[in-house]
Amino acid sequence: GLGPFGVANALQLLGHYEQIAADSETARHLRQARGLRACTIENVRERSAKVYAKYAPLQFLRYWTELWRTYEDRMGGHASEVAPEQYRLLTAAHMKVPRQRYSD
Repeated sequence: GLGPFGVANALQLLGHYEQIAADSETARHLRQARGLRACTIENVRERSAKVYAKYAPLQFLRYWTELWRTYEDRMGGHASEVAPEQYRLLTAAHMKVPRQRYSD
């Protein structure tokens, strides 16, 4: 069967972006980029739903765009334009990033 993460991903493939497929990477992003220090794997679905609720019905698209922007910032440019060696910066070992301000 599918759990909440799998269901949210399947729904996105069908064009439904209301749910965020939340996992440990989502929790990391919310802690580091959004400053939600109390975000954990246990509460990440609830926290992400609250943070991105104002973007309904496109919550996942807003989250993914924001997350991808942090990836490209770490690599020093657009993913299609940087050297493939820069991709390693996206692994968990290199994910200590300062909080970023996002315009809403």
